[in-house]
Amino acid sequence: MPRQISRTGGTLIAPERGEQLVWDLPVRLVHWLLATLIAFSWWSVHHHHTDWHIWSGCAILTLLIFRFLWGFFGSSTARWASFMRGPRTIHAYLRGRWVGIGHNPLGALSILALFLAVAVQVGLGLIAQDEDGIYLGPLARLVSSDTSDKARDIHELWFNVILALIVIHLGFASATALASAMIPIIIAVLQSVGTAGINIIGMTMLLQFVVSFGFILVVNAPQNMVAYGTDTFSARDFVRTGLVLTVIALALVMLLAATYWRWLGYV
Repeated sequence: MPRQISRTGGTLIAPERGEQLVWDLPVRLVHWLLATLIAFSWWSVHHHHTDWHIWSGCAILTLLIFRFLWGFFGSSTARWASFMRGPRTIHAYLRGRWVGIGHNPLGALSILALFLAVAVQVGLGLIAQDEDGIYLGPLARLVSSDTSDKARDIHELWFNVILALIVIHLGFASATALASAMIPIIIAVLQSVGTAGINIIGMTMLLQFVVSFGFILVVNAPQNMVAYGTDTFSARDFVRTGLVLTVIALALVMLLAATYWRWLGYV
């Protein structure tokens, strides 16, 4: 377990000498197990393994409960109080005046939103039932059949919210780290699914293009950090110009996907 980090002015400050392990082992395990189980839950329900899907949901619930409690009793960087910040800190971060280790203030908000979204998804799954009424969530018998059906419908739609929050959360990380972590996973998932009409090379190429458009935050890409290190640009400059460039990049991806990449057979 990493040693406790002292706090100065409410902000975690890295030590001057020696290496500091930011995330302890429990946090790392929860992080990767949660990502794996979410992917497995999607796969299991799309391949009609509803029983596996239910067990996967129960495992996710266990991880959420553990992470919630670890946020109070774990190491310093794992505690909610260490990285959940208010409007002043977020404003300071956008102005380039925030110094700390671990999650930046915006990244912390995305984590909280993702945690709550997954909790809602699990809660809906607990009381949902499948269309045939064969498979029931662990708590489905406590509500009416109509309520279970509505919970199932919302459960299916809510997954899109989780996907959007995952993209936002990953957007606060380095594009290099995101590409190195996600591209092998995407290739493996596409190969295992083997859906007709999906070009694995094309889908991988699209992902590489998307993760390259890290314009909004300083931490999105190494080249952003280099530019920021010259003291010529502020974090606010990155946000202002990055939003416009991201919209342009998204339009470019959609244009190429509808024309040139389609002609090449990638999409």
